[in-house]
Amino acid sequence: MKDGRNKIPLCRSDFLQDITIALGRRSLKSLRQAHRMLTFAVTDEGRDGESCERLDIEAKELSGALTKIVIWEDASALIYFRESRPKRSPARVFKMHAHLDGLNAEDVAELIRATLRDFGSVKENWTERRVAS
Repeated sequence: MKDGRNKIPLCRSDFLQDITIALGRRSLKSLRQAHRMLTFAVTDEGRDGESCERLDIEAKELSGALTKIVIWEDASALIYFRESRPKRSPARVFKMHAHLDGLNAEDVAELIRATLRDFGSVKENWTERRVAS
């Protein structure tokens, strides 16, 4: 597999496992072609004294825009988007915590795909799910 393009990892938690299965049901070929880097990783981290699994997705577009999505097994999420910019201009950044409860795995997978295709088209969807950070 090319550098910066890895497979969707296996997750242990039911919520994240269902999301990764839903992501894998449809080809990511067009997303991989639109991004010079598209990586997936699963890690365990300590949260509130307990181990919590999380899925990390990072994508860098050919234009230089960067998207990071982190989803934890408790359905909380972090979205980060930085637009590409000319060298001397400040980058416009969108960063917020969200909660994905009420969405099924297919809905979350589609939100991820849509975010990676065109963040501007789903920015409002993320904003509606904002939680205080």
